[in-house]
Amino acid sequence: MLRYLRENTGNWLIKIFLGIIVVVFVFLGIGSMNSSKNDVVATVDGEPISIKQFQIAHENMMEQLRQQFGENLNEDLVKALNVKKQALDTLINQQLVQMQAEKLGIIVSDQELSQSLMKVPAFQKNGQFDMDRYKKLLQFNSMTPAEFEDMQRNAIREEKLSAMITDTVVVSDLEARQWYIHANSQMAVDYLLIEPKEFSVARPSDAKIEQYYKDHGKDYQSQVQRKAVYLEFSPADYLGNSSVTKEQVAAFYAENKARFQVPEKVEARHILIKASEDVDDDAAKAKAMEVYKKAVAGTDFAALAQKFSQGPSAANGGYLGSFARGEMVKPFEESAFSLAPGKISKPVKTNFGWHVIQVIAKHKAVSRTLDQAAGEITQELSLQQARNLAYDVAGKAFDSVIDGDDMEQAALIAKKKVQYTPAFDQTGKGLTMPMAQSFASKAFLLPFDTISDVIQLADRYYIIRVTEEIEPVALPLEQVKAKIIAKMESGEQENMARQTAEQILEKVKTGVSLAQAGKEKGISLTSTELFSRKEPVPNVGGSRELTEAAFSLSKSSPLCDKIMETTKGFVIMQFKNRKEPSQKEMDDRMDGIRAQLIQIQRRQYYQQWMKSLREKASIQVEKRFFN
Repeated sequence: MLRYLRENTGNWLIKIFLGIIVVVFVFLGIGSMNSSKNDVVATVDGEPISIKQFQIAHENMMEQLRQQFGENLNEDLVKALNVKKQALDTLINQQLVQMQAEKLGIIVSDQELSQSLMKVPAFQKNGQFDMDRYKKLLQFNSMTPAEFEDMQRNAIREEKLSAMITDTVVVSDLEARQWYIHANSQMAVDYLLIEPKEFSVARPSDAKIEQYYKDHGKDYQSQVQRKAVYLEFSPADYLGNSSVTKEQVAAFYAENKARFQVPEKVEARHILIKASEDVDDDAAKAKAMEVYKKAVAGTDFAALAQKFSQGPSAANGGYLGSFARGEMVKPFEESAFSLAPGKISKPVKTNFGWHVIQVIAKHKAVSRTLDQAAGEITQELSLQQARNLAYDVAGKAFDSVIDGDDMEQAALIAKKKVQYTPAFDQTGKGLTMPMAQSFASKAFLLPFDTISDVIQLADRYYIIRVTEEIEPVALPLEQVKAKIIAKMESGEQENMARQTAEQILEKVKTGVSLAQAGKEKGISLTSTELFSRKEPVPNVGGSRELTEAAFSLSKSSPLCDKIMETTKGFVIMQFKNRKEPSQKEMDDRMDGIRAQLIQIQRRQYYQQWMKSLREKASIQVEKRFFN
């Protein structure tokens, strides 16, 4: 059956298109997956959550983190964020919500379901729901309309339940004003920053280093590692088997004509004059007008840009190259596209400052012909076919494993070689393959000696089996000695900085000014600009606690009576200034303020309701998946 489904899976793009929808539903835990006891990571009041659901939820979160943190994502950050627990909590919450909706008898009518399906872009053709496309998409993804509609119906039920729980939340104008003042007030403080890095310390002795190593040995162990065997299926291996016809190329071109259109573009230079603390907006405009007059009088525009422009393109004579609509801020775009080649605009205001624009040339929109685009289309369709072939071969190999063959036999069927990894940790360190981090993440989710389903990493497919797990071992002292020295020295620097901060604060409490107490220790008093509750205190290192402490200060109680620790060091601060939103600002925005606060309070109310559900539920977690 599995082989039959894969052989009828269809076009690669269609798979991806619908996959976006399907993953959302599975990620939310909507719908039930048949799970054996060995395939269950948790149960909620007896209802199972499968390892497949968990893997998808976990990978979704990991992908979001990769996009957010890029190369800065490492094992320590993944552990700190407790991604596994977050993924499981999401699935548990979704399971509880569905069970509660069932208990309350929340139903979704056929009309509601139909309307929601018609709004799904993947099922539309020329902006309208297309029944033939709908059925084909589901068929290509091995789903019946009944299965998909059941999943969609559950999603709508969840929305209804959420609305039922939170619609009773109301907010008065007084509450809205108090919240807006609290959320949008700004604060400025004077502070002393005592930075540990400014303190000199002696290198610890070898005896102290050895003792530290003995006392903190658990901090200097190797990471848990695994070894695995795998089969890899790359589209590149099947490019020679693809065959693209002229008819397919023509059909692709006809369906994607907008893609082969080159939009109208303007080639331009500009001169930017910025407003600043020393130059107000009127003065900046006057300066821009002065430059404009020089330009229209015949002075070389590029030379004027090099002399007067305050933008990054000044060194290149203000040259911006060519740009289409939507690539520049609106006022700049409108002015540039309205000018004829060779013409110069009067000063134009944007949020960057005042611009004088010279249009060098205008390039009309053009469309590439089928003949011009044929090569590119053929290459893309060939790659799509190769991807489908790689997926199909991987599916057949997996089916043979399910039918009882081992990895070696599956490799023979797929005409592939079983590959063996060296030891690697959860970050992928130790692996040299593409997508090493993603491979490691998948492998660490697998139970020991279990063969995975077909796993997609970028444009490749893998079948993985974990063959060995290597427990952490103590690293030799010589290997970690430099880290220990750095840790000991930074610890001593922190102690010295903390003691200095304590001495300064005690002196300020006796009546000495903060500026004077800092000066006696060689530390200058610094003032911040105004900042909001949503921002860290400028230039002292991010700390939510520090921001909250700053907003607790006032004219009547100006000194923060405790030392605040940040990523940069230790901070002692005092009140400088506070600015609150005006009454007019709140009156003008009251409808939006009230709506925003209602959303916040509804979210908080829903979270409390969910917490209550979890406390009452019987939740059993398979610890072996989370060790």
